[in-house]
Amino acid sequence: FDRNYFNREADIPASELDPDQKPIAINNVFGKIQAGLSILIERNPKVILDERLKKYSANRDLIKALAEASWKNTNSLGQFKLSIFNAAKRGWFVGRTFNKKIVTEARFPKTQDNKGKIAYEKRKIVKMDDIAYVNLDNHNTWIDEQAKPEDFYSARDGMHREVWHIDDVRKTFPESEFPNMKFVREGGNVQERIEGDPTSSVENTTAQAKELKRGMTELYFYENQFDDWFIVEINNVMIVWEPLPQNHKRLSYVWGPWNLRSAETIYGIGIVEEMERDETLIDRILNMTMRQLLISISPPGFYTGVEDLENENIKIKPGVFRKSVDPKNIQFLQVPPPDLKGTIGLAIPWIEQKEEQK
Repeated sequence: FDRNYFNREADIPASELDPDQKPIAINNVFGKIQAGLSILIERNPKVILDERLKKYSANRDLIKALAEASWKNTNSLGQFKLSIFNAAKRGWFVGRTFNKKIVTEARFPKTQDNKGKIAYEKRKIVKMDDIAYVNLDNHNTWIDEQAKPEDFYSARDGMHREVWHIDDVRKTFPESEFPNMKFVREGGNVQERIEGDPTSSVENTTAQAKELKRGMTELYFYENQFDDWFIVEINNVMIVWEPLPQNHKRLSYVWGPWNLRSAETIYGIGIVEEMERDETLIDRILNMTMRQLLISISPPGFYTGVEDLENENIKIKPGVFRKSVDPKNIQFLQVPPPDLKGTIGLAIPWIEQKEEQK
């Protein structure tokens, strides 16, 4: 779906094209997804809270204001926008809600001597310590195969994969708190995503190139809401094996489809899959019309002479003349002009209207 989301060249048979003609792709899917994304995000989703008991109604507006501030400060709306994009393109999205904490060490001026030299002191500052929603890559996330739509407890467990720099790993998991960090080394499979069969000898062209920056390290995060496990593995070394940190003991993962595929699977149907066949049909009509237009502008023909043809089947090419045993003057092949009214005027708008209904 990532490859078909935006194509510069259409995937149509070479027999329908001239050797020097490149297939043109119309890329309706790209426009539809961008339009849908702008409409949904323009509505600026708000937090909706309903108290379970009336005695909490007095605090509802305060809690709602705090939740909206958290939604803004952590840029969760921006992450949610990415989730909508993934859902439209791939048919489903997955994200994670958790307490995101970012603490860094910064330098602040302390004193200044007579020569104007400033001495600095180091302090730890908290850049973020709040509940945040983070979008996850579908290709790097695995949800329990028993998971069903609208049934959060049908998913027993979930796991996702990330690639960090080794310096960030050591800051997040200091050896003083996580003793196994002394065995962790940079490396692992540092591809941005894992796709296809890793044992296959055929190169996977859809996977992104490996990160060349030194120090990149592979991490796995695993959660099980019924066995109460939270596991972190870094480059094949288990660093964390603890109970789930959330008091509700539920998975931190959230997911949803663009359109339901069935009532038994969380993997929905996205715009790319919906429009795939129509998109191919439009591309074929446009490219065949373009070929017919070229032939009608510069028609092929025959002239007197003998030519040793390789076979009896001659492919018509614009502007190409062939020798003929018939001693006549040059004869131009009569090519009817492209029916723009029937193809571009009627057929393509009808298909696009059908896509709009989807």
